[in-house]
Amino acid sequence: QEEYLQEDSEDDYISTLETTLAALQNKVKEMESQLKQLQKTQVATGGQHPLQ
Repeated sequence: QEEYLQEDSEDDYISTLETTLAALQNKVKEMESQLKQLQKTQVATGGQHPLQ
């Protein structure tokens, strides 16, 4: 019984990690596309970025 519960919570833990990982990967993709947009903007404005 206890071993079964242990396995259950391990599965939950793993699926939580997988969900977290997926969310992080999505965030990275968002940041990469934002970075590409910034780079395009820099090229369009001759390398001068508004934040600088």
